[in-house]
Amino acid sequence: MIETSKKQMFSVLLALLSIYIRKMSQGEKRETNRFAVHKENSRQGKKERTIMKVSTSRIIPAMPSSWQAFAGTIIALIILSAVSLNCFGQTAPAVDDPRIEVRWLNQAAADEGKELGDVLGENSLNVVILAEGYVENEKESFFAFTKKESDFFIRSVPYRNRFNVFLVYLPSKESGVDDSSKGIKVDTALDGYIYKFAGKEITDILFRENFVPYLEQILQRKKDVERDFITICINYTGLNDYATGYYAVIMPNNKTVPCVLSHELGHLIGSLSDHYWADGLIKTAQEEKLQECGGKIREIGLFGDASLPKDASGVPIISREMLPWAALIDSDVPVPTIPARPYFGRIGCFGSDNVLFTSDGGCIMDGSTDLGFCLVCQHAWAVKVLSLTTPFQDGDGEGGAASGAKTPRLNLIPLPDRGFPEDIPEVWRNITRLGDSDNPYDYEISWLVDGVTVPEFSGKTELTEVESKVS
Repeated sequence: MIETSKKQMFSVLLALLSIYIRKMSQGEKRETNRFAVHKENSRQGKKERTIMKVSTSRIIPAMPSSWQAFAGTIIALIILSAVSLNCFGQTAPAVDDPRIEVRWLNQAAADEGKELGDVLGENSLNVVILAEGYVENEKESFFAFTKKESDFFIRSVPYRNRFNVFLVYLPSKESGVDDSSKGIKVDTALDGYIYKFAGKEITDILFRENFVPYLEQILQRKKDVERDFITICINYTGLNDYATGYYAVIMPNNKTVPCVLSHELGHLIGSLSDHYWADGLIKTAQEEKLQECGGKIREIGLFGDASLPKDASGVPIISREMLPWAALIDSDVPVPTIPARPYFGRIGCFGSDNVLFTSDGGCIMDGSTDLGFCLVCQHAWAVKVLSLTTPFQDGDGEGGAASGAKTPRLNLIPLPDRGFPEDIPEVWRNITRLGDSDNPYDYEISWLVDGVTVPEFSGKTELTEVESKVS
């Protein structure tokens, strides 16, 4: 590892030499000061010395071309030496670097039987997890951690067989990320660095290297902004995982239930809120959150309204219709849901300090991982998945759903079954999900002609030529 001081030395030396060569090649007008001493008599008849500064100028001629070439050679040698010694930060691997390894962990039903390089991901949601700050002998630890996290996500999310998950190892020369506060500078694939936002108690890891080319190389197609979702796994601990509008960041941890990826993808893909704002943070933090949002919050699984009147005990008066998830609250559940304990595991309106309220008493989005995603979050996931995918693939040429052929046919994508593999921990078996079925083709199928349902065609995946004439 090259120390920071040595890198700085190379940088300063190169900068000074470049400036000198540039000046010498252009020529320079230089002023010269001469100091003249004159003797003269003062009014008192005494002799004094007066020092006068006289300025003159002369032109320094440009450096001969032969010397310019020599100086250029010296600069080139310095640059090559610095690069070979890794003096100027990260060295991103080429997109065709043979050390890059891709594992297709979960294959969407629509892409079954395909390989990288085929047309894929057009009827699925594609999660790509990139490694940052992992050297070659740490590759398997990256795969082990991300596989564990990915497995839990796939078994928690609705319509899980409409997801592709790719794990991508990008080799770094050194472990970790840059931390200027500690004088740490390491050479990593994406040049990750710790950044503290000015005026805020927020510290994140950002990246100088563009990771989109790696995604496009891996999938061998252009990034689909609607269906491709990037997560970067950092070989670092001590900071919070997070998600932006463009990617998510996770770090290794020792949690019993691997929920970090699921939680951050909930933000990145499903636009889910942190439910712990309502039942895990102190009252002042909730009040600050509500104030930052203009006094009103209407999000998936999170509600707050500073303008609401309060009853004698200081609890806001909330009607069901105000809540974005009102349709999922059973009629016997009070709103706000007080006392909370009898209704844990059900959908309600829970708030620990009567400032912010959440939809559930346990969900991945508030850290209660044993219950998976609550029903409100599952509905949000289902809406997202169904808005980006279709339940059928094209037909075999004889007649697909949109082909206009004489015998329309639906080639349905199977629903996931409800079962779990034998090696799944018991705690995961409590997770229930939308979109699962004991019958893999348990769809409700209706055919419409000019917007009107034809009851006798219900449940059919294929119409005969006679039936198709009706449509």
